Amino acid sequence: MDKTQIIESLIPGALLSYEKYNILPSLTIAQAILETGWLQYVKGNNIFGIKWTEGSGYEVQEFNTHEFINGVSTPMVCVFRKYETLEASILDHGKLLSFSRYKSVITSKDYKEACQNVYNSGYCTDEEYPEN
Repeated sequence: MDKTQIIESLIPGALLSYEKYNILPSLTIAQAILETGWLQYVKGNNIFGIKWTEGSGYEVQEFNTHEFINGVSTPMVCVFRKYETLEASILDHGKLLSFSRYKSVITSKDYKEACQNVYNSGYCTDEEYPEN
C-alpha cells in the first residue's frame, strides 16, 4: 500500500474512535503512522504499542522494543496486547485515551496540541514524539 492507501485504511477506525471517544482522527492516524512506520511494523494488529496488562481482556505477545530512559533509547523485552483486527486496536487506543489521565488530549483543539498532550500525559517516553 502507498501512503494514501494507508491513511484511507485508517480513516474508518479513526472516525469510529472519534465518534465513540472524541479522539481527533488526525491524532489517531498520526500515531498509527509513527508507531508502525507507515504500517510496516505491526505485530498482532497492535498499531499503537499498547502494553498488555493483567485483566485487559486481550492476548499477550512479547517482543523486543526500545524505551527511552533518561533520554537514552534502551533495548528491552516488553509485553504488548494482541488484537483480532486493526480496528480493534484503534478502538482500544481511543478507550485508553479516554481515561482521565489523558483528559488534555481529548480537549485539545488541534492535532499539534493533541500530540504534545499525549506526550505530556505520559503515553510515550520519547521526548521527540510530539514533534515526529
